[in-house]
Amino acid sequence: MEGDYVHMCCCEHILNLIVKDGFKENIDVVMRIHVAIKYVRSSHSRLSKFKACVEQQNIEFKGLVCLNVETRWNSTYLMSKVALKHQKAFEELEMQDKKYIEELEKGKGVPTFGDFEFVRGILPFLKLFSDATMRISGSSYVTSNMYMFEAFGIGIKIKQMCASKDVIISMMTENMKKKYDKYWGNPDRLNMSCVASKI
Repeated sequence: MEGDYVHMCCCEHILNLIVKDGFKENIDVVMRIHVAIKYVRSSHSRLSKFKACVEQQNIEFKGLVCLNVETRWNSTYLMSKVALKHQKAFEELEMQDKKYIEELEKGKGVPTFGDFEFVRGILPFLKLFSDATMRISGSSYVTSNMYMFEAFGIGIKIKQMCASKDVIISMMTENMKKKYDKYWGNPDRLNMSCVASKI
């Protein structure tokens, strides 16, 4: 084999690249939510105002909004999930805090209803990537059959999502499919020792 199958890209890294490519077209949605959370968390007084909005909207969720890390897309899943729980509080903050609007309008603007709806639509898909990343990074010994199981499972889900009636999600997953195919879609480029382990 002459070392042809010794090198294996980090599965977690590839998953991050796939999701990042999918979000290329919709990065503004993620950024608007990210900046809104950053604003809320930037000072004690702003956080207190936001907590008051949470109480006014009777939001039962105990956690607090958290920021994502650009290079870790599973953190985008967590940020989006928690932000959705606080959507009404962000809308309330928009009505009560003029500085919130002024500050965010300097950039991409405040998160819109459409932004939250987009995130709601892709959240189950992001969860798939987040769960796969957690299973792989949470394991001390990632075996080749586990690696391939995760890789092929995600490939199947991406193909299903490409057929989505939602044009934005369909376009997003087409970008993901291109990146997926680059690493795992061509059988000639796959690490054959991983494939053999699944047989």
